[in-house]
Amino acid sequence: GGGGLEGDDAMLGMLGGDFVRQLGGGGDGLGESEKRKKKLHKALRQIEELKAKKAQGLALEKTQESKIEREEELLEQLAALEAEAQGGS
Repeated sequence: GGGGLEGDDAMLGMLGGDFVRQLGGGGDGLGESEKRKKKLHKALRQIEELKAKKAQGLALEKTQESKIEREEELLEQLAALEAEAQGGS
């Protein structure tokens, strides 16, 4: 026989989902918007780098071009999150 590993793997897979839920389910909206802000900051940093490359005359891929095009949209999202964090409502 000796198929013991499979059972363990299945067990881990099941546990994995629960762990993810426990880690992600903070219940407080702050953590969620903080995460989104971090993502936006990261994306905007990448856009800055891409724009620098473009300025140097390097050819960008379609996906990179479309990232740059979304900069304004990302900045707006970030501004909205910042306003939310200030408790502007």
